[in-house]
Amino acid sequence: MKTTAIMLFALWCSLFFSSCSKTADDKFSEQHTYSEIYSMNVDGTGLTKLTSDKKYIGFMQYLPKSDKILFVEDNTYIMDSDGSQRELLSNKIPNRTTKITQDEQTAYFVEKNALGPKIYSILYSMSLSTGEVRQIVEDSSEIGIPGISLDGSQLLYSSVIFAPSSPSLYLLNTVTLEKRKIKEWENNLYCSYPQFVPNSNQILFFEKIDSISNNAYLRVMDLADTANNQILDTVNIYYEYSSPTLNSNSEIFYAKNGITVLDVATNQKTAIPSMFRSDYDFSSWSYDGTKLIVTNNESYITQIVIYTPSDGTVLSIKPGVGTITSAYTYPYLNSTNAKIFFTVSFTETILI
Repeated sequence: MKTTAIMLFALWCSLFFSSCSKTADDKFSEQHTYSEIYSMNVDGTGLTKLTSDKKYIGFMQYLPKSDKILFVEDNTYIMDSDGSQRELLSNKIPNRTTKITQDEQTAYFVEKNALGPKIYSILYSMSLSTGEVRQIVEDSSEIGIPGISLDGSQLLYSSVIFAPSSPSLYLLNTVTLEKRKIKEWENNLYCSYPQFVPNSNQILFFEKIDSISNNAYLRVMDLADTANNQILDTVNIYYEYSSPTLNSNSEIFYAKNGITVLDVATNQKTAIPSMFRSDYDFSSWSYDGTKLIVTNNESYITQIVIYTPSDGTVLSIKPGVGTITSAYTYPYLNSTNAKIFFTVSFTETILI
């Protein structure tokens, strides 16, 4: 009887473990999300896939002067705008904080790290010709997205130390690495997206109004006399991730009533048509600063829209690529405003 029980137990164990083992025919499904880079003519024709890596692209930017594309997968790469001549630039990885100088020689980006409950940041420069990465600022605070002067000689960046909050705005000389504090805030107020106003001695930034709401001022300030400043508009900084940027005509876009374009010199505001949601995916100015290119991803098919503030014209494009879960991000126009470069995200089920 005892022998029979032992045999039955051994048989049960054999059946149990054999059922749990994975045979060659056993498959498990898994969701895989990845990105690819595409180009397309502004009339929607000539759709071309430039990468086929099936990897996540964390950052991409088209460089109109050199007609190249800088992008990040597992490393940082640069390639020609047709997808050829791809080169590994660096194993250091830029991100959405990246800003590139007008001459397309240097990229600046911020790396944030957590040390327990605190955050410390490092501001890096990266040569786009050699891939050399240099640490230029290390701070026991959270550094925001920097702004770059037209000649690349100066950087603006905000720095926030929490508990207690002590936000500051700094001006950095990119050659000597000397920095000076321009402004300091109290009571959990802070500034973000500081930028140089072209052909002036002014800077522009978003200044949080209070510690509770998401409301902020869009403020312009004189670098030589910081007391000389004015409020241009009130905005909701919940949508700051859209990374509003000044163009060469001193126009800035930001989320308000959809999207608002504001001329800094005249304080004239133009609301882009209501087809735009406030939480649009990404926007950027064209190289010549005359057109705003916007992506918009809602329940309907994702659109790429080109808006011209000077005459109010809107060109809406719906590329025939991607899945229901796709999102079009990082759209850029080439130097002639004839071609668009953008990334598409896909989600597919794979068997492993």
